[in-house]
Amino acid sequence: MKKGVLIIMFMLLTFCGCHRTPKGQVGAVFSPGYTDGCLLNTRIYDSVKEVSSTYWVSSSDYAFLNNCLTKTRKDAKQKVISPFIFIKLDGVLYVLGSNRVVLKGHETFSISQNDEYRIKCMFHYYDYQDDCFLPEMEEIRRFGVPSNRHFVVIDPKKPTKPFVKVVLEY
Repeated sequence: MKKGVLIIMFMLLTFCGCHRTPKGQVGAVFSPGYTDGCLLNTRIYDSVKEVSSTYWVSSSDYAFLNNCLTKTRKDAKQKVISPFIFIKLDGVLYVLGSNRVVLKGHETFSISQNDEYRIKCMFHYYDYQDDCFLPEMEEIRRFGVPSNRHFVVIDPKKPTKPFVKVVLEY
């Protein structure tokens, strides 16, 4: 009898203990493939309903992202340049441009190339970029193709999505 109870307790702990409940989510919306002409429309994030992929990130990765986007910086005095990545963090929309300028409301600030690369890796941005375009990306030339990259093949029978939504849970 005791042996049966121990086995049941072990099984419950094994199956119930593996389930993670997310503390929160951070989302990103961007165009798959290489694009250089996209209008800056902040309503794009909310218009994309279907989540293409969901990934778990560590609390330290979330802290990095939060710190990178929310800490006070000097105004970049530049506009964000397409293609854009629309990131929603704690209800606030940030727009990361290809020139590493971030738009938050009417304020802009710059982030480092290393921070840009790390953010794109977290959202698996490079998974949606064709191999032929990767060498053209300055950050790929500097840091290399991420080890976690798994190219997302687009079905030729379906129309290409103009935007994909990736969610990070932490």
